[in-house]
Amino acid sequence: MLLLMLLVAVIGIRIWWGRVADRRIAAFIADAKARGEPTTVGDIKLQTVPAEQNGAILIFQAGHDLRIDSHQRDWLERVHDTRFPVDGSDLDVWNQIQAPNSRVFEQVRQGRLKPVIAASSANGVGVQFGRCVLLAELLERRAITANEKGPQGEALEDILDIFAIGRSIRAETHREDFFRVSAERVDDLAINAIARMVSDSAASQTMSHSDRQTILGLIGMLLDDNEAKTAYQRECFSNGIATIARPGFNPQFLIEHGLLAEFLDPAARLDGLREAQCYFTAAHSVQASLINFDQIDLQIHERRSFDGPGVRIWLQSNEWSPGTRWRFGRFCGYLTRRRIAASALALYVYSADHGGDYPESLDALVPQYLPAVPLDPFGQKTQKLAYIVWKQEVEVGSPRYRDSMRLPKAIDQDRD
Repeated sequence: MLLLMLLVAVIGIRIWWGRVADRRIAAFIADAKARGEPTTVGDIKLQTVPAEQNGAILIFQAGHDLRIDSHQRDWLERVHDTRFPVDGSDLDVWNQIQAPNSRVFEQVRQGRLKPVIAASSANGVGVQFGRCVLLAELLERRAITANEKGPQGEALEDILDIFAIGRSIRAETHREDFFRVSAERVDDLAINAIARMVSDSAASQTMSHSDRQTILGLIGMLLDDNEAKTAYQRECFSNGIATIARPGFNPQFLIEHGLLAEFLDPAARLDGLREAQCYFTAAHSVQASLINFDQIDLQIHERRSFDGPGVRIWLQSNEWSPGTRWRFGRFCGYLTRRRIAASALALYVYSADHGGDYPESLDALVPQYLPAVPLDPFGQKTQKLAYIVWKQEVEVGSPRYRDSMRLPKAIDQDRD
């Protein structure tokens, strides 16, 4: 009799606990719907455009058509971008990689020049992200090589092509952070090529008018956060929806995981609700015009890890999940790198216009080269990127994020 009473009590607790989970999840979904936010994967709409207008289709086709064998891949991994431009036997291998892929590079450029870059999966196009990243690596090395040979024109075109690959991948970001991380990886290749370009002080003094206009357009693109914000929001909403999609009582789950796991399922579902709240909060955070890591971090405390099953986790409130905080940190870092690159390019053009001189502060770049001095997402609330004039170079960056770009002074401009 005692055992029967205990069993009834356990079943009653499980039923009550499951209903608590159901009510809280239902209330969360209702609130999200009232705010016009997605609550199912089907609610997350990717931008679709006619195939003939969508440059991403050509770009992903270029990734599919890329011709490179395993030995050439091994060579690329061994010969890092810091060793470019190459010569001797390495130059022979590099030419063997480029020659059969000239049409592939042209496809990327044609895709970039299309009216729109949008999600291509909606058009039934298969996407091979790994090959697209590899294609971007080849373009980065082309850009570095082209810049070393003389005028920046072709190097700039290659950099813009790399960003187009990143935009194409980012347009697919709706389910996993792999898409966003791949897009960031591609953009970082372009930013690295920019860093190599601005490190050549002599090149800036031979800048053509068309190159100048291209760079100013590139600065504007780097400072436009809207595309990255949209992709990040889609990812956060999608991950949040996935965490509340766990079913209630499921006989198959019971068979596979055992009685204890089934009893604790409400705790897992409520923990999933906590995760969803964190993801949705992170999505809200990037809607603000000012993106600052510390400001958001103060609003949502870091969640502590617990030993044992996650029974207590759902009792916590107003806390980041570790994964969500990491994602937001990565997003802020991504914006920081873009803003540093934009500022370095503005300094590069300023130097070309002023005989190799650099300004005393970034404020001198506004409004001719920058619409405003970019803020540091890791600094104080309205702290701008740091700018330091050294004896032989200038540096722009984020001290806390520990990233910067350096531009050398021309020898005859060193007055310190």
